[in-house]
Amino acid sequence: MGPERFDLRVRGGRPPLEPGYTEYLGYRIPSVGASNYLVLMEVARLNGWRLSHDLLLKWREWRLISAPISGGRTTTGGRGKGQVWPRRAALEVMWVSRWLTDTLTYDALRIASLPWNLALERDRISDIRASLTRFVEQDKDYHGRALGVDLDADDALAQLAAVKADSRHPVLNDYIDVVLIGDSTASSRRRLMKSAGGSGRDEFRTLVPTLEDVNFVEFAEAVERVHDDQLRTFMVLFRRTLASDRRIVEAHLERPLDLARLLTRELTQFVLHGPPR
Repeated sequence: MGPERFDLRVRGGRPPLEPGYTEYLGYRIPSVGASNYLVLMEVARLNGWRLSHDLLLKWREWRLISAPISGGRTTTGGRGKGQVWPRRAALEVMWVSRWLTDTLTYDALRIASLPWNLALERDRISDIRASLTRFVEQDKDYHGRALGVDLDADDALAQLAAVKADSRHPVLNDYIDVVLIGDSTASSRRRLMKSAGGSGRDEFRTLVPTLEDVNFVEFAEAVERVHDDQLRTFMVLFRRTLASDRRIVEAHLERPLDLARLLTRELTQFVLHGPPR
């Protein structure tokens, strides 16, 4: 098993499909247009997540979902319970619920939603920077667990050397050198890029063709250094890339973990080297 070892494979349980919903790419998609909060809670349940009204309001406060439509009726049911929510909010509840059920963190989802979530960038940019820092650490830990290695231990390099010695997959060994150790040869980086292109996967695509800075040490340094204006400028450039590459758009639906990783890597290149020339 090569670098696909680090893909997200956990799938949470979901209730049976119900009338009024269709299934696509593992999502339970509602047929409704505008919704009240009860419909949004049902959308979450069918996608595996238990959503309370208070948590729904938190998701809105965190800008994970769109705002309710203005002019909702007043009720005696409590704060916000008479609000009408747009269909986009129902789809966002569907997306967040499905991937929380599949064990992604809020930090990963916040990053993966950034390309389409202008309100998050506008209103909660400090949350984005905090999530980037936490996500790099979470993903490093995830890689370590997948290999059975404590990447923060004093003997982490020895543990990784033992994994490589036992491995029969040269691409996995190249991946360990490039991404986890951060000390790789030009030939190992070329092999890794060739492997990624040959398999049709986007996993290792980067604006810097050598992959020299694509490792957790550089990721951690870059997300710690990035400031608000840099992040906003980067997102303008990244969204332009989205407009010309449908595969990145599909990754938002099918592989948000990959998209969060890709955005983190591209941001690292931007912070270290500036915009591509």
